[in-house]
Amino acid sequence: FFGIAVAITVLINLLILAMLGQTYFSAKGVSNCCTKFITNAILWPVFSFFLVLAWIFATLFLVTSLAGSDFCVKPDVVVEGILRKHQDKFSSAIFQFIIYYISGCKIKPANSDVEAIADQIELAVGTVHDVSEAMMGMSIPTLQGECGLDKAAATALEGGAELLHNGTHLLNKGWIEVRTLLECKTFNPVYTTLVHDAICIDAVDGLTWLYSSAFAMFIFSMLMIMFRAGLYPVNHPSDKP
Repeated sequence: FFGIAVAITVLINLLILAMLGQTYFSAKGVSNCCTKFITNAILWPVFSFFLVLAWIFATLFLVTSLAGSDFCVKPDVVVEGILRKHQDKFSSAIFQFIIYYISGCKIKPANSDVEAIADQIELAVGTVHDVSEAMMGMSIPTLQGECGLDKAAATALEGGAELLHNGTHLLNKGWIEVRTLLECKTFNPVYTTLVHDAICIDAVDGLTWLYSSAFAMFIFSMLMIMFRAGLYPVNHPSDKP
């Protein structure tokens, strides 16, 4: 809408400049088929059409700005109400985390499958880490005796244990980063910047300025219509003898 409104404003300004040029010819008493055609067939119809569009956009900007102002009284409550209205479209865990983020970390998610999965992942990684570390601490002869392997198999088992041990460190590091990413302190600032700053401050103020500009353009355009007589040359009555 912003680009269209700007284009309409520019076109209205150009039409007003053309009308001002037409008043110059009218002041000089120039009136012919060309000037009449430009005034009656081009300037007025096009100007009236874009004037109606400017009024429509001014009304849209006003309504949107008022709606944004109402929304921004309690934006978190409104967003939470919309989410709860469409709660059936989200899984329970995702819905709880979204509410947790937009509430400013106040409404913590209840015990859910996500926490159970997180505990299982940590338990599995910890178990593999402990077992691989224990196997790495054994000597090749000990592995041969404990596991009934030959030297080559025991060496390969030790190498595999070392590989698993390094892998658990990478998995643990990645899991810590994932949990940090899912924390409220990561997502809540994004939500706050989008809703509180971008929508409730910048967008509402911008729409207010757009409405003011469009309304001012509409008022001055109406003045051009009121003084439309200036576009036509004055016909002086001929002097009678």
